[in-house]
Amino acid sequence: MSRRSKRSEVAEYLNIMWPYYEVEKSKVEIEKIFIDGDEAVILGSFSHVIASTGRHFKTPIAMHLAIADGKIYKMHLHEDTFLVDNAFNH
Repeated sequence: MSRRSKRSEVAEYLNIMWPYYEVEKSKVEIEKIFIDGDEAVILGSFSHVIASTGRHFKTPIAMHLAIADGKIYKMHLHEDTFLVDNAFNH
């Protein structure tokens, strides 16, 4: 698991992962949003096509956000990393 705890590391993560996916074939589906004060939880799924193999995969996600002064200051993304690994390596 790769842990990123700084704002600058979010862009780094996206720059590392997104080139592996086919352009315009990724989808985000939001199923539910729960809000409690300055925190929110989003449930849904990410769907991607791997550029090198054409293999499609869809993983459920849960995202926990904390907001202050109109900005996200904390984001925890939970996804099925075993499923993602299998999509790339099997």
